[in-house]
Order: sequence, then C-alpha cells, then structure tokens
Amino acid sequence: MKNDILRSTIKRLFKPSLAVFLLVCSTSTSLAHEFDCAKKGDLANLPELVITTRHDIIETAQFGNMNPMLEIVDRNEIWPVPDFGPDANYENAPIHSWVAQSQQTEGRYILAQMIEILSLPYAIKPLTQGVDLYIWPYFAEADLSYPCTEDMIDLLKIVTPTEYNNIRKTGKYTGYQLAIGTDGTWHYFARKNLTKIDE
Repeated sequence: MKNDILRSTIKRLFKPSLAVFLLVCSTSTSLAHEFDCAKKGDLANLPELVITTRHDIIETAQFGNMNPMLEIVDRNEIWPVPDFGPDANYENAPIHSWVAQSQQTEGRYILAQMIEILSLPYAIKPLTQGVDLYIWPYFAEADLSYPCTEDMIDLLKIVTPTEYNNIRKTGKYTGYQLAIGTDGTWHYFARKNLTKIDE
C-alpha cells in the first residue's frame, strides 16, 4: 500500500517537472533562434542614386499600370532581369514578362509586389569594385530555415503560406526580389531558387 502511494506521489511530481523541463527547453531553443534575424539595412543610409531609383519605382507602381514602368527600365543600359528561369525572354522589355507573371491582373500583382518588397529593409552585396547591390527584401539571400519572429512576419507579407512552408524546408527565399546598384542601375526584379518541393 505504501509503495502504491509512493509511486503515485512520484508520478504526480514527475509530470509537472517534465512539463517544466520541456517548456524550458522549448523556450531556450526558440530564444536561440530569435537571434538568427537576417541583417537589415537602414533606408536612411542608402546612396542617393539608389534612393532615387527606389522612389521612382514605388511612385510609378502606385499608378497601377505597367506601361509607365517602361520609362524606368529604359534608363538602364541593359534592361533589368524579369525572370531567372530557363524560358526567360530577354528580347522584349521586362514589363511584358512581368505582366505575364501577374496572374491575370494586368501587371497589378507585380506592381503591388514591388511596392511591398521595397517597403521592407534591404541587404547589401558587393558586385564589383566600388559598386554594391542593394537587395530587397533584406532576407533574400539569408538562411530562412529558422527565421526569427520578425522575419517570419515580414516574409508572410509577400508570400503565401504554402510558399512560406516551402521556404522553411529549403531555407531559401523564393519570392520576388529587387536589386539596385550603387549607381542607381536597376538590375533585376525576379524570383530565384525556384525548385520543386516534395510535399
């Protein structure tokens, strides 16, 4: 009888202890990943020419019509890349590709993506001597296997839940990203890292 009471007491004590242990471990793991936030660039520190190009893209996109964007892309010596896929067409102006990718919204989906992406912070990547790429969103080239909470929220602003789950599986961002050079050149607005994910 005494043994039964002892075993019962141990079980009652053990369950809360185990729960506390698991909670602490879970919290510790979560907190560890909270420090894995991708590095962000401050919009106040952008070079003047990058500021101009970013502003012009946002302002033009707000018209809700892709045609005026042709004026922005024509400023480049080479058009910005609209698609990194194997079937990409580089002979026509990129606005045609963006309209084709806009899921029957006459380009408005892509224009909205440009605005949302450029509203997020950026990352910097060296391109050539004296020229950097300013890339939006800031986590475009980060490992997103274990994003911090802030990165999760920013990511879900611009991708669907299904895309989000696939990104978590590979750790690679597959949504649209935009890059502007130090000299104001618009290099691309396209998706990268697109591969088939097994369900």
